[in-house]
Amino acid sequence: MWRLTSVTGSFFVLLGTMMYWRESTGPMSRKIVRCKAILDTVLAGQGIALLSDWLVAEHLTADQLEQVLPDVRTHGFPIHAVWQKNQLLSAKVRHVVDLLAARFSPDAPWEAVSCKSSQR
Repeated sequence: MWRLTSVTGSFFVLLGTMMYWRESTGPMSRKIVRCKAILDTVLAGQGIALLSDWLVAEHLTADQLEQVLPDVRTHGFPIHAVWQKNQLLSAKVRHVVDLLAARFSPDAPWEAVSCKSSQR
């Protein structure tokens, strides 16, 4: 869960469902289903949201956001590299697979940022 550092909001979004946290400051006629739109809403001081670490990492580093519920986390998803089994693995594909493996093993680059944030 993340919120704007300097402003508290009136609602939060949990797994795509709008839920009221405090009294509403205006009509809420639509759900926000795009992560970037949710992030923009939080950055505008309109509430807190459950967002992926990779999406908020740079805002945490810049102290634009702070983690408010460190025990509430999104579920991670594995990264898979898929290619045709009956074909030889080209040097380009091998390079991309090796690059992904090096960059995301054992942890994704944004994991260090979110770990630092949760220790505050």
